[in-house]
Amino acid sequence: MFTALLKYLIERAERMDTLNSRRSARQNAKIAMDADVQRFGSEQVFRRERSARASTYDRRGPASQ
Repeated sequence: MFTALLKYLIERAERMDTLNSRRSARQNAKIAMDADVQRFGSEQVFRRERSARASTYDRRGPASQ
């Protein structure tokens, strides 16, 4: 009984750690995007620039970057 409870608590802690990591990654991505939006001056300009960079990357492929 004690080992089953201990195993459950360990698995739950691992799941919580995974969820916190995902949340942290999302928050970091949002912070980075907000910084880029600030750099470009508006979200519309940022999205246009990001789209242009993505299409260039797709044409050349990752090896030529």
